[in-house]
Parts: sequence; C-alpha cells; structure tokens
Amino acid sequence: MLAFALGATQSHGSVDELRENVRGESAQDTRLIKIRADDSDRTRAIALANALAAGLKWYVSVTRASPTPGGDVRRRPRVRVVDRATSAVRIRPLSPLLLEFGAFAGLFGALAFALVAEARMAKVTDEDDLTEMGGLPVLGSVNGAVPRAGPSFFDPTRSSLEEAASYRRLATRISVENSEEVPRSLVVVGAERSEGSCTVGVKLALVLAEDGQRVVVADFEGDWVRRFFRVDERGGEKQIVSRAKTLKYKGTTLDCFTLRSEAPLVLVLPRLAPRGLSHEDAEALVTLLSADADLLIIHAPPPSHSRSTLTWARAATATVLVVRAKRTRRANVRAALQGLEPVGAKLIGAVLHSGRG
Repeated sequence: MLAFALGATQSHGSVDELRENVRGESAQDTRLIKIRADDSDRTRAIALANALAAGLKWYVSVTRASPTPGGDVRRRPRVRVVDRATSAVRIRPLSPLLLEFGAFAGLFGALAFALVAEARMAKVTDEDDLTEMGGLPVLGSVNGAVPRAGPSFFDPTRSSLEEAASYRRLATRISVENSEEVPRSLVVVGAERSEGSCTVGVKLALVLAEDGQRVVVADFEGDWVRRFFRVDERGGEKQIVSRAKTLKYKGTTLDCFTLRSEAPLVLVLPRLAPRGLSHEDAEALVTLLSADADLLIIHAPPPSHSRSTLTWARAATATVLVVRAKRTRRANVRAALQGLEPVGAKLIGAVLHSGRG
C-alpha cells in the first residue's frame, strides 16, 4: 500500500521514509479508520492520505481473510471512503481520511503500517482521572489562562497570588520527582496541540524569574511563545520584551529577548525551525542555552506532531506532560504517553490545567 501511494502520487522518497510519516488509527469498538500523512508540502500530504486510502481499499478487495470460527467464509470485507482529505489546514498539518470497513475486522490487525486504536473516548476531567491513565505522577493542577500583559504578568490580587502559589507548588513537585533537585533543563509537552502547554511552561518560568531564578524559555517549533509575549508587536506600552544578543549554532540563528520588567528571563526563538535535529545537536543546544541559567524550559508540541519532541526530551534533564481539564481526550493522553515512552524515567509527571487555550 505504501508503494502504491508513492506511485499514485509520483512522490519522491522510499517506502521506509513514507512509513515514518504515516499513522493509521482505529478502534475495536468503532468501524472508522483514520489515516494521517505528514509532509512538508500540504498538497502532497493530502494526496498521500487519499492514495493510502485507495491502496487500502484495493488491498482489502483482493485479500482473502482467514475464516473465523462460526463465521461466514463467503462474506467479503468492505471498505468505503467516508471523508476524503481535502484540506491540511484543519488538522495542522496532518491530513486525515476516514474509512469505514465491514466484516472481518481482524484482517486489519496484520497491516504493515499499523492501524491502531482511535475512539471517541471521554475527556480527562480531574487529577484522579489523569492518575488512572497510566500511573504517571500528577504534579499538580494550575490555571492555564493567559495573563494580562504589563510590568508583572501576575496582578497583585488574591486570585493572581493564589495562581502564582500553584506554580510555585508545581516547581517544588517537579524538584521532588527529579530526585529532590531542580532540573537544569525541562521539556514541557502538551498532550495535544494547543496554547495550553506553552502557557503553563511560560507561567512557570515567570514565577521562578520573579523569585530571582535565571530562566531561559525556548520554543523551536511553532509560534506560541512568540505570540504569548507579543514579540512582533512594535512600540508603546504593549511591547513586553526587548531584543538581546543573537546566538548562532551551526546554521540556526536564535533571536533572544529579555523582559522589560527586568525579571531574569530570556526568550530564545529560532528564525527558522531546525530540521533533522540530531540527538547530539539537541544536547549541544541544551548545554549552550542553560550555561548561564538556573533552568532552561523548552516548549515542544505533542510527539505525534513532531519527531523533534522526543529528541528534546532525551537531551533535557526532565519532561512534563500538560493535559487540559475537561478538554483533552483520553486517547490523546495515551498517544502522548506512548510517544514519550522511549524517554523512560525522564518523563517525571503530568500537569493538569483548567485555563483557556
């Protein structure tokens, strides 16, 4: 089927390369299969997803399923397209295509590119719910709402002080889970692609910076941190940051910014996201950015959206997973945990937040 898709779309590359960028998902209790194709070119990603669906449909039509006890061997499996991939924008940037299949569902268990579970699962609601997801320690609950800009992101109100206190408790729990030490570098990963994980990582950094710790926040993919701090806005009171000295590593230029409030926090944003990041490059960048800092926080997208997330998690001291209360689906949490499994003990816990975004 992979070879069929390459031929049908006249795409360059090998079957092995395509296999790395294709994900199939289904569930035992649903009759839907979703095919995701990841490609730097949106048009090609859409074409690949549709071609893979056509290849699967052809494969099923010419393959005889092994008879099951009590089954009707004369029945043939059926596959039809429910929703063709037409846009890569709505799924940012993966292109899904849903298939409905009939009898002999066990046939799909042997497919080479693994059509694994997806169902409309319940959403994570509270810390107990999150704990039951897989034994990962819950480090705490925080409010992830984006604060108002100003000299201090935390207004001197009771609610803001309580919110800041929740992030200080989170920092303490992170230290406890990291063998009673503050990690020199921490990757903050969202269970799904949203502003939530960025907000939690940034607010943690702001609280620690207000307490006098030197913190660096880096975002190598996406523009969540850039938008959070309004980096591209010019002039007036709306401007929160000032440009600092630019760093360079190999072919990557890193723009650095400091807060106008003079809190010891530095933002590091690449002009272009580094491609094909190796483990050695990630370790070198972590060492470079944490050299003069008490803590380096790296914001990363879910591992299902970027292979670099796992690279950063392996290079950093510790990793935490952010889950949005009453919004994140259990299936997305499980997918993130599975994607971060190679990190092992460096994944020290999960954070539940109830804010917007």
